[in-house]
Amino acid sequence: IVFTNPFGNLFFGILPDLLAATEVACLLRVLGMFQEQRPRLSVKSASGPAPSVLVEPVPEATRGNTWAAKVQELGLRSIEAGALLAFHARLGGRDVMPHYDPWRSTTNDVVRQAVIPLTRKAHGGVAFATLLGSDSAPAKCMVTHTWSNLFVDLVAAVLADAIGSKEYSSIATSLAAGEHEDLANELQAKDMFHESYWICAFCINQHANICGGFGPEP
Repeated sequence: IVFTNPFGNLFFGILPDLLAATEVACLLRVLGMFQEQRPRLSVKSASGPAPSVLVEPVPEATRGNTWAAKVQELGLRSIEAGALLAFHARLGGRDVMPHYDPWRSTTNDVVRQAVIPLTRKAHGGVAFATLLGSDSAPAKCMVTHTWSNLFVDLVAAVLADAIGSKEYSSIATSLAAGEHEDLANELQAKDMFHESYWICAFCINQHANICGGFGPEP
């Protein structure tokens, strides 16, 4: 004797349609459907019924000019190859990230444990490039990197570019060995000691970025 469950057959028959409907509902949710609408808040003035908004909108032209000025300010920041080398030479000392290990410390580690402490001010802080002053020329090269890589490799890659080397592994080894003076002499010999680079870790105010969460509008 074979027993059949008609309800089970019915369920498995409509299961594909239920899954498809669920996927569509999730997609519409992501696209903004089924979201509560924010109320339009307004207050009435004492002199009449005309409503006035709580926050005055910023004119689009003013907003655009503000952003453009901030972009220009960021773009003019830079760090010289010699300054980057000098910064690396301070790592591992008593005052700057004494536990620095060139073969273990990432760029993320150095920013949080060296850059941020060095650039802290009474109320917030500044970018490391700002701390160096405005004597550096505008950057000729923008450096793209990942914060999860070793910081010594980032510095070595920048110095290799400045010196004109096709590889940076030997420079990283020299940095790890503390041969900063030899590297500085090589930069001087190539007349590249003051070559400027744009590196986000040094040219962005990390106090407004990392420490402040999502930074306010400029």
